[in-house]
Amino acid sequence: MGLHEWQRELSAMVTAPRGTGPTLVEEGLTVEERRWLQATAEDPGLRVTRHAQRSWRVARLLNALPLTMVALPAATRDAVINAYLDEVPCVSFFHAHEGRGFARFLVDHRPVVGAHALSLAAFEVAVADAMEHPLFARDEAEPGPLTGESILRMHPAATVVVFAAAPEQVIAAAIAGTEPPPLEDAPHALLVAPGLPSLTRALRPDELGWLEACNAGLTVNELVEDRSERMAWVEQMLAQGALACTPSPPNSVPRSRRRGSAQRFRRHRPSASADGV
Repeated sequence: MGLHEWQRELSAMVTAPRGTGPTLVEEGLTVEERRWLQATAEDPGLRVTRHAQRSWRVARLLNALPLTMVALPAATRDAVINAYLDEVPCVSFFHAHEGRGFARFLVDHRPVVGAHALSLAAFEVAVADAMEHPLFARDEAEPGPLTGESILRMHPAATVVVFAAAPEQVIAAAIAGTEPPPLEDAPHALLVAPGLPSLTRALRPDELGWLEACNAGLTVNELVEDRSERMAWVEQMLAQGALACTPSPPNSVPRSRRRGSAQRFRRHRPSASADGV
């Protein structure tokens, strides 16, 4: 085994979850190499290194998801974090990546962590995604002209986070470290997008339905249905980085025409009321 492969194996042993021992991911190991790696996995020095690596991961979680850590039930917080570190290998040294991994892990442990902690984890990841977007926006292709047959979709840097109580109350309680509000039956949807003021905006139920329809691949004509307030909303969401659009395939028959609809695309200037749509 070459030096590069040897280093990869040692690195995997350091970052592997607890109790997995040597990974032996590299093929072509000699008997002596395998024996040495297996013995090294139990070496006290390597255990110290793995403990340090584990502590760094906890620090990354605290940095990436501070509100989530406050919202996690105190009786189960350490157990949930340790379970994550035991089960999920380290794949990145970036705080945001570690936070995303932990947020996904929490989804499978909803009864333990609670609805507010889940919503806050999704919110903090969504804010990180929106804040990172300008760093990579220069690599995005310029959108084509907006037409009635343009296909709408959620912007990749935008996220809808559903809370079980008013988002501002849940977030404020986590910041202050106070008791969160009681759970409510009706969901509260919060849009996080890179072009929004403060990156966030509360969504009405009809707006949430429109965004879900966009994820189904509707065209502008299909969503707008000749209603000026919807057109103003689409233009606003495109400008604020909540929606993106792609042109219809060249030489394709318009979908509205295939369905026998006489709808025509109309472009409207965003009205003054669009800020509240």
